[in-house]
Amino acid sequence: MQEIFYNGNIFTNNEKKETAQAMLINDGAVVFVGQNEEILQMKTDDTKVNDLKNRFVYPNLFCLKANVFQMIDDKIKSANKKPIIQIIEEDDENYEKFDNFDKYKDEYKKIEKQLIKKGVSTIVELGIEKKEFCFWKMMSDKNLLEIDVVGYIDLVLAKKVMDNNCVTYRKYKNRFRVGGYYLKIDGKVHELKAWFNKSYSGTKSHFGISEQSGEQLYFLVKTALDERKQIVFETNGDKAIEEVLLTLEEVEKKDKIENFYRPVLFGVNVVHKKLYDRIKHFDITLCFEIFDEQIQKSTKKFIGFFRRKHFHNYKKLIKSGVKLTMVDAHNKLQDLSMLASELVYKKRKTDIHNSKNHVFFSDFTNIFANIFYCNPALSCFDQDTKATIETQKQANFFVLDKPILNSIFDNDFEKHVKSVYISGEKKY
Repeated sequence: MQEIFYNGNIFTNNEKKETAQAMLINDGAVVFVGQNEEILQMKTDDTKVNDLKNRFVYPNLFCLKANVFQMIDDKIKSANKKPIIQIIEEDDENYEKFDNFDKYKDEYKKIEKQLIKKGVSTIVELGIEKKEFCFWKMMSDKNLLEIDVVGYIDLVLAKKVMDNNCVTYRKYKNRFRVGGYYLKIDGKVHELKAWFNKSYSGTKSHFGISEQSGEQLYFLVKTALDERKQIVFETNGDKAIEEVLLTLEEVEKKDKIENFYRPVLFGVNVVHKKLYDRIKHFDITLCFEIFDEQIQKSTKKFIGFFRRKHFHNYKKLIKSGVKLTMVDAHNKLQDLSMLASELVYKKRKTDIHNSKNHVFFSDFTNIFANIFYCNPALSCFDQDTKATIETQKQANFFVLDKPILNSIFDNDFEKHVKSVYISGEKKY
């Protein structure tokens, strides 16, 4: 169905970061974006016209490292006191089937509804094993997904899942696709499992735990790259990051690492300045994790003073040109905006609201756009269809009753969300 949205403040996030007043969408895609008069002239007898009433329109958000299935699995197992999944091998289907699908589906739909309310239309699931793949495949086969799910297969534990299901690599089928491989290098800092070059504070020789290193890591990375598959890593400590970079450099000596690999490092906490150029060389996106206050306190205590200046050092990273995004960004909007306003203005947060053009034409726009949209889309190869409101892009957008920064600083972003559209269909 053809629809016109007019009389709005549309943040297109195009190359020039322009705003528009109106847009025409048809069959789930943006057809034209422009000013009220030119778009309204395209109205036909069958066109539905929507007055935005000077509200603010933004592209939908990404939820990286969502862990949705894990949350559902933990909740159901806890409630039942024992595992309830019955595994049935399906040789002809090459995936597993479990008999409590409806319980998992119902829990997922609750989470999905909340994500949509926050303007999220794409989630990334990491470390998918056979059981998780079964669930997402069944959700896709039954056409039950309302948001896109990009799954990264655990390279160590579930490589056969990729081998048997390459048909969904980079191609959505009913809103699900495989993004590539996932490889865990180390664990969390506050669990003392992140892998560091120097020992944790208060310990004599504890450097964290390495899941993969040396020849094994080289073999796994080479396997993924030989298959021309993207590979994303979980790297919480500085030594884990260095080990990934060393491995990529070793592989590059034999084979050129081209753009279609586009590695991503998830869970990053500490990045030394000396690594920036090596990270940019491989076009790596760093995906930081913002912890709650209690975890941040224990984390900083464990890593010690000498590394605190490198912990979540967004300012230096952004200025260096390293691609940066955040885990769970849709729930951390205020943290990110405070950061960006500090970087650009170095003033009180309220000063950012005094512009007549709201925040659209400030220097903040580039930081906001990169962290929230451009880098997440690039990291999972969705940049050609998402992250902007432009011709031929998916009509994925949400409507706010005030500019996004103002909404964020109210500490209640959701109450300002008036509607959410995914592929041109109103979902909230």
